[in-house]
Amino acid sequence: MAGFFTAFAWFALWQKGITLKGKSGATSFVDGHAGLVVAAFALLFGCLGVALLLRSFRAARTAYFIGFAFLLVPALALALIRR
Repeated sequence: MAGFFTAFAWFALWQKGITLKGKSGATSFVDGHAGLVVAAFALLFGCLGVALLLRSFRAARTAYFIGFAFLLVPALALALIRR
């Protein structure tokens, strides 16, 4: 779960948005702030997956912070550089 959502967030950040397809078959590209929000939610779900994984190992609190930092800091740096 963590790997999928992290990869999805990086994909959305790399493209600077996400393409959505409606019921009618028409597609639209969501970029700007909405694209960043999509990537942020995907990263939050990735962090949730990391937290569940670390919880199964009964890891210390510092392991949680390090895991979240590995997920969030590079993505935040990419978002700020590409702005």
